[in-house]
Amino acid sequence: MANIMYWEAIQRAHDEEMARDPLVICMGEDIGVAGGTYKATKGLYEKYGPLRVMDTPISEGGFTGLGIGASFLGVRPVIEIMSVNFAWLAMDQMFNSAAKVRYMSGGQLTAPCVFRSAGGAAHQLGAQHSARMEKVFMGIAGLRVVTPSNPKQAYGLLKSAIRCDDPVFINEHELMYNMKGEVPDGEYFHPLEGSEVTRSGTDVTLFGYNMIAPASRHRSARPTAPSSPKKTKRRSASAPKSSPSSTRNASSNSTPPRCAYIPRWCRSPTTIRWKRRRSRITRMW
Repeated sequence: MANIMYWEAIQRAHDEEMARDPLVICMGEDIGVAGGTYKATKGLYEKYGPLRVMDTPISEGGFTGLGIGASFLGVRPVIEIMSVNFAWLAMDQMFNSAAKVRYMSGGQLTAPCVFRSAGGAAHQLGAQHSARMEKVFMGIAGLRVVTPSNPKQAYGLLKSAIRCDDPVFINEHELMYNMKGEVPDGEYFHPLEGSEVTRSGTDVTLFGYNMIAPASRHRSARPTAPSSPKKTKRRSASAPKSSPSSTRNASSNSTPPRCAYIPRWCRSPTTIRWKRRRSRITRMW
């Protein structure tokens, strides 16, 4: 196991996949010569050149559309949008082209592209740079949404996303890039669906994701850290182990509470196992 930073794990995944497949490319603002705002593409421009690591103009709708169009022809672009707040400018391309092309073409076309973007409140950022927008992307059929909670997931999810034939949106957090964690020395592919139990216990099941997960791990007897808000089987299987005498489901996330999805994750196991559990959910915002 290598103990590396979050951004180093992402950079390593980029490098390995680009070395393996010449059709894997990267594009985005300042990802080439500068090595990326958060260093996630550091050194790739020098190694692979400007045709595979493209510094783009400040035009999210333009270069996102360019990458999606290339993916229709078999290219596998990793498109970095510097801040998830700027993704609003590319939503038409992402939602109406990439996410729907498989259905609208009757399976004749796919869009194997990856969108990486950072969001969340961080140091010295204004309101227009601090949004969390996962719940917007989660409502789009045909688009996979994942959010890494540690360097191992950041590495494994990016490798899995690049090899996936569906468009994948990876929502990172701006405060996590210097987080350190263990990453396997060999290749590792993290599933794009499901959840992960990070610490076992008996009293509370805490649902969280992204930067909330590592913080929660040290504050609860039984947190779970979803890497993708898609499946309920694992969550419903783990939830009944909580003590029947306590408040057994708690949710925590950093998005605005209105229309949030974490409570829905909690409701899934509570509803499925209601006869066995008789539990209630506590929100911790």
